[in-house]
Amino acid sequence: MASIINLVDDIPVELLTISGDDYTGLVVGLESMGAAIERWNFRGGDDPPRTLDGKSPVHLVRDALSKCPDERPAPTTTELVFIIDDSLRESIRLDISSAFDALHRSDFKAATVLAGAAIEALLLAAVQAGGHTSPPSGMKNKPRGGPETWDLAQFIEAATLLGLIKPETGEQAGRAKNFRNLIHPGRAQRLSESCDRGTALAALAGVELVSRDLQPLSKKPSNCAPHSIHVQKKHVKVVMHGNNPQTFNCQTGIVPMHATRGTQCGLHVFI
Repeated sequence: MASIINLVDDIPVELLTISGDDYTGLVVGLESMGAAIERWNFRGGDDPPRTLDGKSPVHLVRDALSKCPDERPAPTTTELVFIIDDSLRESIRLDISSAFDALHRSDFKAATVLAGAAIEALLLAAVQAGGHTSPPSGMKNKPRGGPETWDLAQFIEAATLLGLIKPETGEQAGRAKNFRNLIHPGRAQRLSESCDRGTALAALAGVELVSRDLQPLSKKPSNCAPHSIHVQKKHVKVVMHGNNPQTFNCQTGIVPMHATRGTQCGLHVFI
């Protein structure tokens, strides 16, 4: 029972998502086991611990923990509020959180690979949400297919050209562009790719910078400011001064707003 109590104490607080009767059962179960251990140590004997509604404390603890998630992003993980799709957002946040956890465990390969995957997922969401189905003009490393076939280096180049991320962000994120090589031992050995604390920190810095650049922002040019923005479900209606209302489909949360032809306004709003 002492081992059970110690194990529960080591569970990260973000995984304890239960409340109400479930949380009460967890607390009562742990306290009952602790009290039983104190009694046994003080006066001996093997009388059973107190129950709740006929349930043993071990059952109470197990029942409560079975309703908690096995994985959950740490509370300090970047929120990524610009991604509306809940499952996509939490999946990327979990990768970022796991990458930081791996860094703290000195598992530099896992940290580098997870951070690289998170950067790629963020840029894919941003490019697709902007309605870009082909490479932007000016790409030197132009892919043949759509965004779902691009590699990280191509995402970084495209996102920089589209103004989704800053050039310096692209440079930092580019340090993780070969992260996929690390997944395959043979390829990593052939290409002399290796991981250390530096590669992990560089990749994680890229994640944070990309996330920062994609956070909600609204830049209002003096000659073309949005009159109002109305959010209904996953569609965003934008009413520009002097222009007709424009409705944008927002699947992953990044909504491009462009003024009508003839104006000099180019505006991106990230929801």
